[in-house]
Amino acid sequence: MKEFPPDIEDFANRFAELQEKRHKADYDPSFSLTRHDVITVIDAADAAITKLKNANIKHQRAFAVWTVMQFRPD
Repeated sequence: MKEFPPDIEDFANRFAELQEKRHKADYDPSFSLTRHDVITVIDAADAAITKLKNANIKHQRAFAVWTVMQFRPD
């Protein structure tokens, strides 16, 4: 990943972790979470979103552009 400030990188890493858990929850019948686990995941997502929102707007925009460009066909 291009280098971004720590708050942006933390958001990106947390997003990937949480997306993986979401996929497991949706498609893996053996995957389960306790209520405590779910609350922890929600708190982690909330903290990552807050960090992203508090990041400098120019870094937010650069991250948004970088994210879109990663999936753009050549």
